[in-house]
Amino acid sequence: MKLGDRLKFARLMKGLTQEETAEGIISVSYLSKIENNQVIPSQEVLEWLFRRLDIRPGGNETMPSWFEWVMSWYKAMTNRDVPAARELYETVKERCEQSGDAEAMIYFQLMRIRYWLLLGDKKGAETAAQSVRDWYGAFSDDMRYYYWKFFGLLYYCQEKYDDALHCYQKAEQLLKGEWKTSGEEADLAYLSALAFSRLWKWFQCLQYAERADAQPGGIRLAAERRMPCVVGDLLPALRGDR
Repeated sequence: MKLGDRLKFARLMKGLTQEETAEGIISVSYLSKIENNQVIPSQEVLEWLFRRLDIRPGGNETMPSWFEWVMSWYKAMTNRDVPAARELYETVKERCEQSGDAEAMIYFQLMRIRYWLLLGDKKGAETAAQSVRDWYGAFSDDMRYYYWKFFGLLYYCQEKYDDALHCYQKAEQLLKGEWKTSGEEADLAYLSALAFSRLWKWFQCLQYAERADAQPGGIRLAAERRMPCVVGDLLPALRGDR
């Protein structure tokens, strides 16, 4: 995450305006340029901003420890392991808060959408989703991927299948690079197939089901996760298998 994005995240997380953040340090216009990555502040200015926003220096390492905890939590949720997800919730929250890294808290807020959906709490998921909408412009590609995937899941649970597909397609466009976790392509294709099946669009359903099946783990992975399986049951019939 770029410096300006990180500062903006931290400011939003603390609920501060640009005026409140810049007061006594720099002008509001200069802070705006910093947040938009148009200028790089001096070390002295940066230290003052870090103090005001409670940012700990050194939070930009390639693989910070909080990220590993977040991904472990995400894996538990993707596997629909409710006990593990519940157990990890407070630990991940504490790790992200203690990191002093705004990026960590954004990941935590994004993952909370998935967490509440796993627990069947759509209202909690809606609240978590609303909390991250305003930050989308500063998201990295991987953040945007999770944003669209989880919004798709939320719409699916609300039986808004067209909206869910729109979100999954947005996520699919971002599913690239080394950041993606193992099984991610199969999981997203499987979710898309489910949404198509709810709309009785069998050709597209079959396309995405076969795409999921072609990935490592494929439909078997979905079955192991005990996800509501429409596609898994329909796939042999759609293919004409006996």
